[in-house]
Amino acid sequence: MATINRNRFLLILIFFFLNNSEVLCIEKKTDSLNRLLKTTKGIEKIDILNELSTVYDTLSYIKSLDYANQALKLTRKYKKEEDIAGSLDKIGRIQYFMSNYDKSIDYFLESLKIREKVGNKKNIALSYNNLGVIYLYLANYNKALEYFQKAWDISEGVGDVVFIMKLSNNLGIVYMNLANYDKALEYYQKTLNNCI
Repeated sequence: MATINRNRFLLILIFFFLNNSEVLCIEKKTDSLNRLLKTTKGIEKIDILNELSTVYDTLSYIKSLDYANQALKLTRKYKKEEDIAGSLDKIGRIQYFMSNYDKSIDYFLESLKIREKVGNKKNIALSYNNLGVIYLYLANYNKALEYFQKAWDISEGVGDVVFIMKLSNNLGIVYMNLANYDKALEYYQKTLNNCI
């Protein structure tokens, strides 16, 4: 009995240590990035702000959103279209995590418009997929299907196997919810085929 209690105690101790060490690593990274941000000027700040936004994704949506908005402001200042679209996309994802779905859709649509103008097919497909995910979450399966299908049509020619795998899984989920089990199975099979 004493061995079980000792093992349980050690597991709890390890759990707390690992949790705290992750926080310490994140704090160390954010401190480092913030120091770098203070010494960096101009267009180079965009990558640092985006990295800070990404680091804060799991800690604080408010801070993550603040850094993403700062990055967006700089990308607009320097008129970097693809980076503007990326910043809008990042803000859209944060809004989604904050359950601000209408705002999220607006940001994703604005990002999509720029990406279509730029012509980067992979990122266009990503924007369509993001919109599909929101509509899937909102149980608007027909709208989700519309966006996922647009992403699918583009992504087959891009060759990103991991993205195609995720997208085929999303299509399987939609078809499952629409009670079209044959189509759901077809897309789930495509997901599995891309895993192998």
